[in-house]
Amino acid sequence: MQRRKPLPHSIILDGFIGPHQAKTARHIACAGFRVRCLLCKCGDQSLQATGYRLTNENAIRRVQPWKEIDHPNIVSVVEAFTTQEFNGESSLVFVTDYFPLSKTLTEQHSAPAHRYGKSGSAAIAEDVLWSYIVQLAAAIKQIHGAGLAVRCMDPGKIILTDKNRVRLAACSILDVVHFDRQRSLADLQLEDMREFGKLILGLGVGNPSANVQATAAIVE
Repeated sequence: MQRRKPLPHSIILDGFIGPHQAKTARHIACAGFRVRCLLCKCGDQSLQATGYRLTNENAIRRVQPWKEIDHPNIVSVVEAFTTQEFNGESSLVFVTDYFPLSKTLTEQHSAPAHRYGKSGSAAIAEDVLWSYIVQLAAAIKQIHGAGLAVRCMDPGKIILTDKNRVRLAACSILDVVHFDRQRSLADLQLEDMREFGKLILGLGVGNPSANVQATAAIVE
């Protein structure tokens, strides 16, 4: 019988937060847990991709350069590991800084659904939009300067904390789960800039989740 791989000794499970499909990497459903990391003596968030098995053990090493990034507009990555501690299933776990009561940009700037079930648009103040642009541009510059790419920059993966502080979340996840999909760094960074433009355009017209074609139609 194969021995179950436990949680690292530096990680203590502290409670269940809930499903995190909205705030994690695209097409990857995760569960969220509060954990305490003994390495930094602080509260963190654990994102668990249940039933996921790494096809290449070298993939988890792609997290290391992300752990070295410390920026006010990037959710810090504390640790990443695989375990079978959750009901015996193979799980991939990312431990990041935890920001309670944070909202994604989608949650903050999408109007509530009206009577026909469709979400309306929510106007955003110009000074707030400029603040987002400056903060996110600084985060992208930091990441690109470290020889990395964001790869996950839609409004459902960017969180808003107090005082209009925006932070890129879910960084490093796609570097691990898409390890075998080789793409050049230049291509990935160029895609970041395209996605950044789409994000700002969508926020500017009050529909952060709109695709490019729909957003262009709104502008016209």
